[in-house]
Amino acid sequence: MYLTKRERDCLMVIGDNKNDFPIRLSDISKKMKLSAPTVYNLLKRLKDKGLINENRGLVIITSFGKEIHSNIIFAHRCLECLFNEIGLDKKFSCNEASKIDYLLNNELIIKLYNHIGRPKTCPHGKPLVV
Repeated sequence: MYLTKRERDCLMVIGDNKNDFPIRLSDISKKMKLSAPTVYNLLKRLKDKGLINENRGLVIITSFGKEIHSNIIFAHRCLECLFNEIGLDKKFSCNEASKIDYLLNNELIIKLYNHIGRPKTCPHGKPLVV
């Protein structure tokens, strides 16, 4: 599935929502520092791709959206491990991983994960779950 960087960032905000209540369009707009109309257009594209459902400003991630969200997190953490392994600091590794984590396919990420020794956690201590 192809996502733009902004779609990726929007999906991450939605997927990272830990509240029991669905996230609101206005909250996404604040977190992303984008106007509500811009976020509305992003949500429409994510909905068209089957990643979210939206109703009256409330946004709910679909099971397919959760799968894509998890894949991006896994790719991100694998890339952080690789970048950290070659000597980059955690923050820089995280920033660089965010630029490409959504572009790589799962097969490549699994090979990368195996190549870097199947780490249990990323440099920040967050778990890598296949």
